[in-house]
Amino acid sequence: MKRLLLFVALTLQLQSHACYADVELACLFREGAVLQQGKSVAIWGFADPGEQVTVNFKGQEKHAEAAQDGRWLTHLDPLAASTEPAKLCVSGKNTLIIKGVLVGDVWLCSGQSNMNLPLSDTEGANDEIGAADYPLIHYFEVRSSILKQPADVAEGEWQTCTPDVAGRFTAVGYYFAKAVQSELGTPIGIVKSTLGGSPIEGWMSADVLKSNPASLPAYDEWQRLDAGYEQRVAEYHVRLAEWESRAKAARQFDENFAETKPLLAWIDSDRNLPSGLYNGFIHPLKPFTLAGILWYQGEGNTPRPKEYRILFPQLIEQWRLDFQQPELPFLFVQLPGYAPKDDQTGESWPRFREAQAAALKLPNVRMAVTTDIGDSEDIHPRNKKDVGQRLAQIALRSVYGRGVEDSGPVVTGVEHRGRVVLVHFANATGLKFEGDRSKLFLIAGPNKKFVSADARIDGQNVIVSSEEVARPVAIRMNWENDPKGAIVNSTGLPAAPFRTDDW
Repeated sequence: MKRLLLFVALTLQLQSHACYADVELACLFREGAVLQQGKSVAIWGFADPGEQVTVNFKGQEKHAEAAQDGRWLTHLDPLAASTEPAKLCVSGKNTLIIKGVLVGDVWLCSGQSNMNLPLSDTEGANDEIGAADYPLIHYFEVRSSILKQPADVAEGEWQTCTPDVAGRFTAVGYYFAKAVQSELGTPIGIVKSTLGGSPIEGWMSADVLKSNPASLPAYDEWQRLDAGYEQRVAEYHVRLAEWESRAKAARQFDENFAETKPLLAWIDSDRNLPSGLYNGFIHPLKPFTLAGILWYQGEGNTPRPKEYRILFPQLIEQWRLDFQQPELPFLFVQLPGYAPKDDQTGESWPRFREAQAAALKLPNVRMAVTTDIGDSEDIHPRNKKDVGQRLAQIALRSVYGRGVEDSGPVVTGVEHRGRVVLVHFANATGLKFEGDRSKLFLIAGPNKKFVSADARIDGQNVIVSSEEVARPVAIRMNWENDPKGAIVNSTGLPAAPFRTDDW
């Protein structure tokens, strides 16, 4: 029934676009909006087919005509950053005046629960929220549903960062915006489009998924499971009612009722619907002009690193096409340290981190390493300040050209010298170990059996060896779910996990 209602709501939504009486703007064009500086800015909305629409902003006048589906689109010429609120005026049969519009940089924050985590649920939240008075940081949270078909509209409004509302901001996005705005002095807009527990397949379009050998099995399996969804939900409600009846009867006699409450299987969770999040949370936003994208997702895909290695770059490329910016900066968070209790191998997360890092082959893609700031017991580490600041450092250097350090040591090569392996690092001024280094490096011989290695720093290199391995053929660094040590440079930023084998 839930899915049926979502489908009906979407159908009504789409039908409404065919019979506009008034000009409307897309959801991101609301009071307090931030428009992107330095790029041609897409402005769009809906009107009666054939209706002539005029857009005025900061002395520019642009025109558009609504197509047969009611959608119209035009572009403003590149705008200079401005802290002075301005009016965006759109007119056709009616006139819309959007006040308080700033010009700066807009970043889309997307992914699952660690990007969704609000500032109020993180370390140091009370002090941070109390001081969060930043009039040039504006925040838009996309409100939508998981949908079977792409939607043109979503809901939300822009909010100015104040202590009254900052606690609801995505913590990662908040700390990112705070650091970047402080350095640039220009307005920053943060658009949050997230959902906890969501796999990457939910954030990709159906066309891309169906054309991809890595995702097609998951897509087909969902279609098969979806066929019996209504019956399974009905059976669940019968089981739940019976359970509640037994529990009520037990309580009447003060009996200890230990029977487990029935739950819906994960396959019946809409958040696993392929393309469902893309349809509801991303499609309505395109082609909004952005400075870049921040992505923190992967926990929902850790059992399937081989698929993710293919899907993640395809998501990046698809979103760049959607937002009409082929090299749009895309910054992502490599998963932090965590000790999943259901992983017997101890290697599921390092293999997944490796799959994430494979996307660095694409242009303008950068990665924030966070293996040193995770939480062994909590898949949602509360330290989001360092995460946001690390992303900000990457953006300031790679997007804005500021001379800030944004990376830990980077492996440039490995040299075998008899019983030892020499690991060469770049960006390694002040190279040092932090934390427990007993398992920081692993080493193996021809038998492919890894053992803990001794490691010592020699300038900007690390010498790795073990008395147990006479002829090393492979090494690994931080190759475990929950690393306890790190190798850092003078900035304190850690090196990313790596390995030289493909076993």
